[in-house]
Amino acid sequence: MNLLELYWFEKYTEAKATPEYRKTISDIRQQLGGDNLPSVEWITDFSCALIEMHRPPRGQTIVYDGGLSGYQKN
Repeated sequence: MNLLELYWFEKYTEAKATPEYRKTISDIRQQLGGDNLPSVEWITDFSCALIEMHRPPRGQTIVYDGGLSGYQKN
């Protein structure tokens, strides 16, 4: 079994997001220095790719959050 660990991801589209949610996501993107925060679609595609691999990893914890979990505030 593999564990896909998510710290933050983009849950809502811009049309469905509240102002507070938009601000939080904007702050996270600013910390990451890019627009690589995974969306639900990216997570689904990544998970399907793992499942369909000929020799998938076994017993791994895969952190998929655009690098946010590794970011440290001073």
